[in-house]
Amino acid sequence: MGGTQQPRRGRSGGAPSVADVARLAGVSTQTVSRVSAGARNVRADTREKVLRAMERLGYSPNRAAQALRRGSFRTIGVVTQHIERTGEALTTEGVLAAAWRAGYTVSMIQVERPASEDMRTAVTHLAHQGVDGLVVVQAGRADSRHLVLPADVPVAVSDSALVGYYPSASADQVRGVRAAVDHLLGLGHREVHHVTGPQDSQSALIRSATWAARLRESGIEPPEPVRGDWTAAGGYAAGERLAADPAVTAVFCANDLMALGALEAFEERGIEYSNIRCMHSGPMGGDTEIAAMVVRKEINLAVFLIDDLNPQPHEADIQMLLRQCRVHNVPIACNRYSADLMITSSLWDDDAYEPMEPKYAPFNRENYPV
Repeated sequence: MGGTQQPRRGRSGGAPSVADVARLAGVSTQTVSRVSAGARNVRADTREKVLRAMERLGYSPNRAAQALRRGSFRTIGVVTQHIERTGEALTTEGVLAAAWRAGYTVSMIQVERPASEDMRTAVTHLAHQGVDGLVVVQAGRADSRHLVLPADVPVAVSDSALVGYYPSASADQVRGVRAAVDHLLGLGHREVHHVTGPQDSQSALIRSATWAARLRESGIEPPEPVRGDWTAAGGYAAGERLAADPAVTAVFCANDLMALGALEAFEERGIEYSNIRCMHSGPMGGDTEIAAMVVRKEINLAVFLIDDLNPQPHEADIQMLLRQCRVHNVPIACNRYSADLMITSSLWDDDAYEPMEPKYAPFNRENYPV
């Protein structure tokens, strides 16, 4: 009869030990310890033997003992606010990838109200778990009063009010907003409306303040902003309100999801906003949308720049898009150089050029006898 294999006990009849793993794998106990610690100076075949022995015995390394020996937990604590939001999800993904490459695990907590006692509680919990450092991906308007840690725990922060108190890696909010407003003004618009992010977001406040300041610098009094919440639904509601005002000609949305929602509201009301069709982000199905357009022959050229140095949560969708372009004979550029070559190709203006369509014959197994 079939069934799952039960873990073996150690020679003493208790939980399996390092010595038991070493004996079964045919290696030294030092090698088992190096594999347990994630050391890189172990041959791949040896590592595999040790891992198989651990799995067979049901062995689990004593992480606390390892931490005491090496003076490190090999764990990074991560605090987020709303992991479902695209910006936070992508930043967190980058933290996870970097930690994995460095041989660290991640312990993550989501705090919906960072500017409260909840932040202090979450950080204390992480510190008691044992972390070597803390990454605050998003903390809204929480400041240094809400982040209390032992002095020897290093901290790095992303977009929040904590920037300036700790080492940070943040988007250039001011420069980005000024460029967006300048672009719209450069197109001839005499007024630029704004859909804001939520009021508890430091990023939203910076973007709103920069939008208003840039308009005033240009001699334009900022119109009343429309409140948003970072979501497509919030952008749609704002778009409905703005679409009802015929004087509105340009809108700056504080993030992509709200812009997509606003564009949908404009489109439903027959407002032509541009010849650019916006898709969802990759993890939300944008790759699949583009692939469907390829199949329907709605695309002549695809430019799809891929970050090959970091794992993508929608890798399967990326591969599906690349395959559909190959199957349907649609050129696709995956880096800047190939995009330049394809876009500037003289074949686009060559009326005599006819792309050779792929021919797919049905497979008949009888034609290929074994």
